Amino acid sequence: MATNPDQLQQEAEQRRQREAEVAALALLLLSRKRYDLPALIASRKARIRPFRRISPSGVMAGDLARVYLRIVDAWRAEQPGLVAAYAASQGIAGRDGLIRAMEEASARTERAASIARRQMADEIERIERWHRAQWVSRVKSATGLDVALLTNASDVAPEVTTAAAWNEQLAGDVHAQTKARIITALLSGAAVAAPATRAAVKAQALEGPPSDPDEQPAETGADVGTPPSIEERIEDAVNKARRRAKNIGTDQVEKTSASLTRARRQSAGVTSWRWRHYDPQPNPRIEHIRRDGRIYSDNRPPPTQCGEEPYCKCWEEPIFR
Repeated sequence: MATNPDQLQQEAEQRRQREAEVAALALLLLSRKRYDLPALIASRKARIRPFRRISPSGVMAGDLARVYLRIVDAWRAEQPGLVAAYAASQGIAGRDGLIRAMEEASARTERAASIARRQMADEIERIERWHRAQWVSRVKSATGLDVALLTNASDVAPEVTTAAAWNEQLAGDVHAQTKARIITALLSGAAVAAPATRAAVKAQALEGPPSDPDEQPAETGADVGTPPSIEERIEDAVNKARRRAKNIGTDQVEKTSASLTRARRQSAGVTSWRWRHYDPQPNPRIEHIRRDGRIYSDNRPPPTQCGEEPYCKCWEEPIFR
């Protein structure tokens, strides 16, 4: 036990801070509570059955990823023009033309990114409507009670706004990262005098190695030391961006669904839940496996919430009594 006055004062201040945080959380939950589902269950003497996980489908993840992919596809459409500008970039005038081509491509793809960012709100609202129906169905299956008239979009308005804003930001990041990768592909290719196209790579390979033994190629590789073409470098950059867009779509649908489940549980006056580890999934987190089956409450939550960490598919099983 602490005896130092300064330490005692510090501990008292920390205790007051924790109490204030708990009180603030309690006020938040009270403001969110729109109906008392546990009381309804008790009054109807409803039999409780297992609450099934609300699982977003691959189609939903694909639909969200498709918005991100429109940005990537806009950059893919710029590939021929950038390759042509690179092929013509001999001399000062050519380099100026390549820089101008990159700036114009960036401006066109920025328009595509702006459209994608505006579409995010519609996609998140569509996920909310799907989740609302799933919540009503899961509650009815678990309790026998129909809460359709008690469930609406206002229950989760903050979560919808946050998810839309976060996905808008991610769309901008996909655009910026794809742009950076393509510019890097062009500049790194120029640094080693990479051929512009695959055809040019094949032509150089057919010419054979340099006749002067002291003359070495700028890069070594499988194709007789010929560096990858600009065409291939841009394709590689685009393919990496496509994989990231698809991963974001899957992760964001899961995160949005988890946050909506939490908000709807709180709106129904349910303050406790059981952590459920989603299995199987690759590279599961050990701490999430250990939490499987543990009961938490809004007053005593775990360090991280279900579905909060990247690619986490763990979920909350509401405890209705």
